Amino acid sequence: MQDKTIMIMRHKGLSSGAIVAVFALAVICAQTLLGMRLTEGHWVYTLDDAYIHLAMARNFALHGVWGVSPDVFASCSSSPLWTLLLSLLFKIIGVRDWLPGILNILCTLLSLFVVDRTLTDSGVKGRLRVCAGVLIFFLVPFTVIASTGMEHCLHVLLTLVFLRAALAEFCAAESGGWMRAAVLGGCAFLMTATRFEALFVAAPVVAILVLKGSWRTGAVLGLSAVLPVMLYGGYSLAQGGFFLPNSLVLKGRFPTGGVGGYVLQLFSVYVRVSLENVHVHIICLLLLTTACYRRIPEKIRLLALAIVVACVGHLTFGECGRFFRYEAYLMASGLLLLAAAWLPILQEARGLKGISVFYGTEGWLLSARVGLLIFLAVPLCLRGLWATSRVVRASANIYQQQWQMARICASVDLAGSSIAINDLGLMAYRSGARLVDLWGLGTPEVARLKVAKRYDKQAIADLLVRQRVGYVMVFDQWFAKGRNLPEDLILVARLKNSKNIVCLQDTVMIYATGLAEANKLREHLMHLPFKLPKGTILEPVR
Repeated sequence: MQDKTIMIMRHKGLSSGAIVAVFALAVICAQTLLGMRLTEGHWVYTLDDAYIHLAMARNFALHGVWGVSPDVFASCSSSPLWTLLLSLLFKIIGVRDWLPGILNILCTLLSLFVVDRTLTDSGVKGRLRVCAGVLIFFLVPFTVIASTGMEHCLHVLLTLVFLRAALAEFCAAESGGWMRAAVLGGCAFLMTATRFEALFVAAPVVAILVLKGSWRTGAVLGLSAVLPVMLYGGYSLAQGGFFLPNSLVLKGRFPTGGVGGYVLQLFSVYVRVSLENVHVHIICLLLLTTACYRRIPEKIRLLALAIVVACVGHLTFGECGRFFRYEAYLMASGLLLLAAAWLPILQEARGLKGISVFYGTEGWLLSARVGLLIFLAVPLCLRGLWATSRVVRASANIYQQQWQMARICASVDLAGSSIAINDLGLMAYRSGARLVDLWGLGTPEVARLKVAKRYDKQAIADLLVRQRVGYVMVFDQWFAKGRNLPEDLILVARLKNSKNIVCLQDTVMIYATGLAEANKLREHLMHLPFKLPKGTILEPVR
């Protein structure tokens, strides 16, 4: 029945890539519509960070300022290309909340087409390509990262295109042609401009090209990969910021203690296996198993090793597990290479003649490898299904918490005062208030204090006075009163959301900096001009 369905669809003009794309589009649209049922009809992204890019893109398009405020530079975007792309589209068609969602869907579908074309080049037949495409869609998982409204789908797409260009370079009869070098370099430039973690992928590919004697292509690729970092760093320094984006400076895992610190942190990759990163370790094991099997084409084995090196680099210096997005490019790359390596072998094994490949000494080794692949793939499948099930609830959580925070701030008369926060996205995009980011992403002064290790209770107290802060809305676990925040803050209310799975905390504490502000805010919260959604609880404190 499955074979007949695919044959009918192909007869009507749908290729295997189109079949997977239609399926993926249906799943994403269904998730979005189910989420909108819990957000009163609004298309809400599943991470508040998406709205940081929206705010920055709007300010850059309308005011020419790179930051979340229309008058202050703030290097708080870790994806320069994504923010520039949104800004360009805002300039053309106006500011639209739905643009990141549409772009993520488009990048997801294009990524699946790249997967299909790469598997076609590897000799994989139509039905297996459809199965592989659907599995990769769920295992990356595109179902989740497309819902975030962020740059990760674009990052995955460009990484897959880069790997496809690298495969073409590795199998070329004569390496080092200027055209192929330019294509590979262009892919590397865009990939790194989207997220700087792409350097983890580009660096081992450069090393492979140099070892194979393709010095010219390796040099072009290396320079192209580093250029976006240098350009952005130079622009940021000229504007008074750090060389790297604030998010990397404040959250990056940069070791201390010289060479010894780097060695210790690299070693931690092998001992700090957790639920947040175990899937990356599994991908590494699968790729190493693939790289050791000589029946697999050399170009795939080399790239498998390159992705293993990239995984080690990411685990050493980057993050994993923040709603499955940071490591998505590694998951997609690894899964594509595994499919391109093993599906042709499984095709060969089909039928009575092909089954013989599993006998004999080499056959038993092949059977053991296939068994290991299946055994390690089970946790990845469970992870994909579990991740997909969280999308609708995550969208509701963002609406219940950050969206309502922005509505409250937009409705209150601030009388020229500022609001201090620690979760920036929707507050920057929808509240219209002058914000002070106590975490440091959107307020350069806070970032500099943190880097200088002078960010303490007194520094925060001075900052609140200097910035004329009237209200403070923070997670109490991050800024516990009496420890980091000044003692004279007055607790006015608590904003809670139910069934939280994605917000960093389920309770936001709302403080006032003075008695007059506290009385004013209490009165306003008792007579809000709108009704809070189901699942959001506002508890006034007397």
